Amino acid sequence: MNYKIKDVCEVTSSRRIFAREYKTSGIPFFRSQEIIELSTKGKTIPTIYISNDRYNELLTRGLNVPTKGDILISAIGANRGYPWNVSFDGFYFKDGNVIWLRNFSNQCDSKYLTYALSTNKYISMLQTASEHSAQGAITLDLIKNIEIHIPPIEKQQHIVNTIGSIDDLIENYNDQIAKICNILSTTLNKYNEITYISYYEPEIIKSGINTFDKEKIYLDTSSINGINNLSNGEVITYSKRPSRANMQPINNSVWFAKMKGSEKILLLTENDNDIVNNNILSTGFLGIKASGKFPLSLLFSIIISNNFKIQRDLNSVGTTMAGINNETFVKILVPKLSEEEIKYYDQKYKYLVMKLSYLRRQIKLLNDVKQNLLSKYF
Repeated sequence: MNYKIKDVCEVTSSRRIFAREYKTSGIPFFRSQEIIELSTKGKTIPTIYISNDRYNELLTRGLNVPTKGDILISAIGANRGYPWNVSFDGFYFKDGNVIWLRNFSNQCDSKYLTYALSTNKYISMLQTASEHSAQGAITLDLIKNIEIHIPPIEKQQHIVNTIGSIDDLIENYNDQIAKICNILSTTLNKYNEITYISYYEPEIIKSGINTFDKEKIYLDTSSINGINNLSNGEVITYSKRPSRANMQPINNSVWFAKMKGSEKILLLTENDNDIVNNNILSTGFLGIKASGKFPLSLLFSIIISNNFKIQRDLNSVGTTMAGINNETFVKILVPKLSEEEIKYYDQKYKYLVMKLSYLRRQIKLLNDVKQNLLSKYF
């Protein structure tokens, strides 16, 4: 049976938080872009916070905050319409940027509704219907009046359990990726001597792509969040592509977003031909090809380290969109390893880099299975 969303839950937004109340630490404060990342990639890195006192004030005044099982929907921007089923407490969000579904009736499982809304059918519907609204924003009334097929609760829970088992595997693989990256990012701490990254004679990949006949997928910097966490890109042809779609991915390379403050890294081993053959990258990425003096394991570990992020930001240039470039990149300071230390490092950690590639490819396969299930049920 079909129901309007307003018939199965409350559709609302948050209490207004002013920009002057933003903090650099405290309670995470999510905007539309963070909800999109949580929806599509399962995690986000907060950049804005509110104070603990302000958050506790909301609680003590009887103003609700999101809890597990609620749904938040990104309401503005090109990628508006993505739902996230809240999986943790202790955050707040921006009014007007995010729509909040809560207080679900007994006839609707919130996870079922989340899966339904995450299909291309409903995301496209919301984006199209809101194209001509103010700032292209999804309104409360638009969400309230969307019709969803809602079967008996037993059927909903069967669907949730089936698709949820895939999500559980994806989460497990992502946890493994996080643990490996944590290991690699801290392995260099014991090396006290530093040098310019030019010491390793890094080969910066030049712009320019090979001609191709069929379609490819263009990945701009918004298509990657964190490390090897890819979302859908834009379908392009060689003759019809954005001007920034001009970087050719190659095996045994590492790519990172040039922009100051960003954390978007792509690892391409000898086994990542699915990306090498089917994708084009944005000139917003800087790519480094691995070599004997700069093996992939060491290159990747340096680029994901906290020290590299600090050095990249210190060497970023520009006013409105500060970022690194080829000239300032070689001025980055990194740990200095001897020739023997480089060989030993690669022998010890190469397998972890290859494991990261394997896990990314497994997650891709699982996401394909999930999309097939979503198409089947919705």
